Amino acid sequence: LGLVGGSFTAIARVVPGQLRAVLSTPDVGPNASLLIGFRGRRPRLSFGRFACEGEALRLGELAEVAWVYDAGARQQRLFVNGSLRGRCEAAPYTGFGNEV
Repeated sequence: LGLVGGSFTAIARVVPGQLRAVLSTPDVGPNASLLIGFRGRRPRLSFGRFACEGEALRLGELAEVAWVYDAGARQQRLFVNGSLRGRCEAAPYTGFGNEV
């Protein structure tokens, strides 16, 4: 997928409360695990010790969510229906020694 060390974006139409992970890897080390999904009703992008959560979404309503990592800016960003809902600093995703 080209996620290790670079920028990436994942977009999905979701109904909050019915889904935990859109994309995830096994928890195999301190900086290796990746979660693109939700913590409860909050969109969440996490890898290693870096995690970013957005505002809680309305339960049961369809939403378009974009999880963005900008390697040049070293930022995780979360968008809901086109509006920025979260921004956090983060080093690039390092994976677990293989390309993801």
